[in-house]
Amino acid sequence: MNKLVISPGRTYRILILILIALTPIFNLGEILALLSNSLRVSDISLTSIYIKLIKDAGFLAIICIGLINLFTNKMIFLNKAYVYFMFSVVFSVFVSIMAGTGISYIFYGARWILPFLTLFFIYKYVDANFQEKISSLLLFLFSFAFVLQLWELFNLKNWFGPGFMGLSLRNPGFFISPTLMAVFALMTMYYTYHFGRNKLIRNTVVYMFGPASVILAASGTGLISLMLFYFVNLYCSSKQKILIVLISLLILF
Repeated sequence: MNKLVISPGRTYRILILILIALTPIFNLGEILALLSNSLRVSDISLTSIYIKLIKDAGFLAIICIGLINLFTNKMIFLNKAYVYFMFSVVFSVFVSIMAGTGISYIFYGARWILPFLTLFFIYKYVDANFQEKISSLLLFLFSFAFVLQLWELFNLKNWFGPGFMGLSLRNPGFFISPTLMAVFALMTMYYTYHFGRNKLIRNTVVYMFGPASVILAASGTGLISLMLFYFVNLYCSSKQKILIVLISLLILF
C-alpha cells in the first residue's frame, strides 16, 4: 500500500498567505459599526462566528497536515523546546480541569495556542522568497489600512474622542484596537525594510508612511516599539539585534 504523502511546504505557504490576506475581514462587523458611529461596546463580537473560524480552520489545517506528514513519513523533528511547550499545554489544561474551569475557557485558551503550534510545522519552509511574498502582501494591506486611517482621522470622532484640532484622537484602520494597527504597521515596516525590493518604496514606508500610521494610531506601545525598531535595525549589529529582541521578549512576557 502506498503511503499517504502530503507535501506541506506549498500548502503551508498558500494557507499563510490566505490568512494574512483575509486579515481585514476578521473584525468586519466591529469595524463597520465603528465607521458608522454605531459601535457601543468593544467587548461584544459583531462579526460572524463563521468568519472568525476561518483563521482557526487555517491554523488547524496546517497542524493536521503537519501531523499527517509527521506520522506517515516517520519524520522526527521534535526538539526540547517543542517537548517543553507541549508539556506546558497539557499541564495547563489538566490544571484548568482540576480547578473546575469551564470548557469554554479551555477552548478559548486552545484558540490562543494554535498560532504557536503552527510555528513548529512551518518554520523550515519560511525562506527568503516566501518572506518577499509576505512583504508584498503586507504592503498592499497596509496601503488600504493607512487610507482608512486617514478617513477615520477626519470622520471618526465619537469613539476615541477628539484630538488635535478636533480630529479623531486614535485611528485603528481595519482593526478594532489602535495598538493592533500600530503593530501591523511595524510588521509591514520590518518586512519592507528587510525584504522589499524597491528602494524608493522601502524608504517611503520605513521613514514616512509607517511612522505616520503608528502616530495616527496613537499607541504608546507602538511608539516605543517604533523607536526600538529604528534603533535595532539601523544602528545594531546582527548579534546585538538578537540580544535586544530577546531582552524585549523577556520584558513583555
